[in-house]
Amino acid sequence: MFLKALQRRGAIVAWADRASYWIFALLLGYISLVPFYYLQPLSLERVSFHFFKYLPFLLCVALAAMRLIVIRQWREIVDKTDWAMGVYLLFCCLSLIGAKYSAIGAVKLFYYSVTGVGLFYIARSFDADSLYKILRWVAWFSMGVAIYGVVSYLVGADFFSDRWYDATHYYSGQYRLSSTLGNPMFLGGFICLTAPILIGEILVVRANLYRALLLIGVVVVAISLVLTLTRSAWIVAVFMTALWLGLSRYRRRAAKKGIKVGIGVAAAVLLLAPVVSLSLPEKTTQTTEYIGNRIMSTGFDNDTIWQRLKMLEIAGAEIASQPLLGLGFGNFTRIFVERHQRSVLNYPSISKDHSLENMYLMFAVETGLISLAAMLFFWYRRLAGLRRVFVATQDRQQRLALLAVFIGVCGFLLQILAWDGLNQPATRILFWSLIGMGYGIAQGYSGAMGHESDEAR
Repeated sequence: MFLKALQRRGAIVAWADRASYWIFALLLGYISLVPFYYLQPLSLERVSFHFFKYLPFLLCVALAAMRLIVIRQWREIVDKTDWAMGVYLLFCCLSLIGAKYSAIGAVKLFYYSVTGVGLFYIARSFDADSLYKILRWVAWFSMGVAIYGVVSYLVGADFFSDRWYDATHYYSGQYRLSSTLGNPMFLGGFICLTAPILIGEILVVRANLYRALLLIGVVVVAISLVLTLTRSAWIVAVFMTALWLGLSRYRRRAAKKGIKVGIGVAAAVLLLAPVVSLSLPEKTTQTTEYIGNRIMSTGFDNDTIWQRLKMLEIAGAEIASQPLLGLGFGNFTRIFVERHQRSVLNYPSISKDHSLENMYLMFAVETGLISLAAMLFFWYRRLAGLRRVFVATQDRQQRLALLAVFIGVCGFLLQILAWDGLNQPATRILFWSLIGMGYGIAQGYSGAMGHESDEAR
């Protein structure tokens, strides 16, 4: 009887493990290929529900239930050394005490935790083989997003924008490429996170035909990045290239192969440019003007610059008034409308949903300087652990996977200096999932001291 119960339990765990793998892959595919943030609500007679918008949350809940309740991976998921994350969450909760919109902030904190940092702990509970496969899915999703975006841009039509977007969506994808993310900033952040994964996949595969297909995908991704007209993403792309070169002193072979891929992508883009120019002369002229205008609009005569400087002034004042606990998690956008919106004039994009366009300032303003320091320390420890394992491991697949995750995460952390990327569900889910996957892969390394997880920490 006892043996049958154990066998039944083993079968259930095996089923749940497989099911959670597919839920995780479905989650990452959905946030990549479906612009759920902007889709119209699902109407049922007199009731409308944003089913498509909150489906990722439901998938995250299902994923957590599988790993925690069915498989019971509490020890693998909860790490008592994660005191920095504990401090951050503690101060997020404390910031809601006395906050003007404490109820809204509490709901947001729960939602953001389930679709954010919670995924770090869930993702790292998977075995390394599953994580490698999921990273491969991410590489394919990156290609799919880029191909759809470029094709819709060239043909001048976006299936989602023309049929399914709600009234809040204002990007057509014909001036700044937004693809299935629905927003050029979202797409820029998505590419910064996933492009290194795609390049890592190229370096690890051995089949020439598959590698050629992936190289075509990288070319399209590079074109998509340019067409987003997102200057922060352009800067981050240069930074990630420099970071790859900087890591060459540890792994020269991987660095050289990465450089070859970069040269090949640049050559392909240069060869394709005259072909596209001759085939679509009007579109090429228009695109060249867009890129030129975007580059030239970086001076101090641009309203955006002055608006951002004003927002920095507002952030400084709010931090100075409440440096320890801040305004309350999820409270800034509403308080901004009440206190400051009139002081930032002649900038029509400002609305009640406007943010500081800087994630670090959002942390400090809403939850205080201590929570910001705790989060920064948490990120530093995780990235330092990934780097240590990357340098030490002799496993080629592990090394390339960790390198890709490390570069993508570092690039995104640089980009959120210019926008609140962790407030956007698609990039938030992807960011925390990648860190968790990197940590899970790094846990498989057995260092000279014999501590499996110490190197990842």
